[in-house]
Amino acid sequence: YIHSPMRYVWDQQERYLGRVFQIPLIGFLVRALTTALRVWDVTSSARVDLFVANSTFVKNRVRKYYGRRSVVIPPPVDTKRFITGEPPTKEGYLLAAGAFVGYKRFDLAIAACEKLGRKLVVAGQGPLLGSLRRQAGRHTTVIDAPDDATWRKLMLGADGFLFPGVEDFGITAIEAMASGTPLIALKKGGALDFVKEGETGVFFEGETVESLCAAIGKFDRIKWDVSALRDFAGRFSREMFTAKMRATIEELTEPEVY
Repeated sequence: YIHSPMRYVWDQQERYLGRVFQIPLIGFLVRALTTALRVWDVTSSARVDLFVANSTFVKNRVRKYYGRRSVVIPPPVDTKRFITGEPPTKEGYLLAAGAFVGYKRFDLAIAACEKLGRKLVVAGQGPLLGSLRRQAGRHTTVIDAPDDATWRKLMLGADGFLFPGVEDFGITAIEAMASGTPLIALKKGGALDFVKEGETGVFFEGETVESLCAAIGKFDRIKWDVSALRDFAGRFSREMFTAKMRATIEELTEPEVY
């Protein structure tokens, strides 16, 4: 089961290691190391009988970098913990949540919401906590390391969930839908598997403040169906994952008939 070929040695070297490459000797050594890691990665992939990718995006990366086929089975999400007996009460804010790292593009979410004067909550933990807090204006609240109860409350109370980075899949986005919260997502990566325009969310095309602001405006004009969002999220439940994985393994291990 593969969540992603190593991003920092393949297509996202500059995003992860761009600053390192600017240091002459160290940059040369790191490039040599990543080249060696690519060779090792491809060699290792040849020993795998079947890759099971977590999204179509990762399936395409497996084909591109390893030259191998794969089947797609989304990862298991505990959707039931966000299901309540009553429709969730929305509290007028947008939510961006997950690890505080660069590729999540929470900086873009903050910039867009501050420009629009739209209330935003950014929740998670990671090395960019200080940077995000410095960027946050009067419309943005940054919550560090929320506990499980707070996480659940934030998901249920949000008007919409911002998903502004290129993700391999996006478990937090499925949790949002299970909470009856629609998505505003960059039209790339794993989001292509679960954002249905006008049904589960809206896309924005480019990683710019203007593009995200326009998507938020479009998002606000749509009446969202909480029940439909939750039903869709159920496709990514733990039970669905288990059933699909069992069927795939049984098919792979069936004895050959001669």
